[in-house]
Amino acid sequence: MDVEMIERACADCGRVFTPDRYNAWRPILYCGPSCGRIGRRRSRYGWRFNKFENDPEWAAQARARSAKCQRDLRARKKAAKAAAAEAAARREEAERMEADSVRKAAEAEAAAIRRTALLLFGLCADLSGSETPEEVARFSARMLAKGSRLGGLEALPAHQSTYAFPSQATAGP
Repeated sequence: MDVEMIERACADCGRVFTPDRYNAWRPILYCGPSCGRIGRRRSRYGWRFNKFENDPEWAAQARARSAKCQRDLRARKKAAKAAAAEAAARREEAERMEADSVRKAAEAEAAAIRRTALLLFGLCADLSGSETPEEVARFSARMLAKGSRLGGLEALPAHQSTYAFPSQATAGP
């Protein structure tokens, strides 16, 4: 069978093209896949428009399907938004709890340091028989210097040995 080559105009863009010679017996209307997609879409829209115009029962069913799809879409969006808000709230709660635990740990460590400092202060006061913070500070400085000498370390400056025990202000004359 000898098929002669016929040139046709594309139904979408109007360009002249030669159909595939092996499919020449089929009515090819479009010059390429993109024009074919556009043309089929236009054809579907035309069919749907005619169906809406000529079949009121089908049109009512189509509108109901469309309304249901829109309701479902709104419900999915609402559920996704609620889930995102819940996840954000959980993240904020976890961050707050972590910050609280870090703060509590720091407070506990500071309280332990204060307790240790007060214990040492009381121990120094008891060992030296002192009654005032200044006497305890002098005793602490002497013991620190003695310990540094015996341990072979360099003595700390005086202000560092008594930083935990601030001297109390005395009333002037």
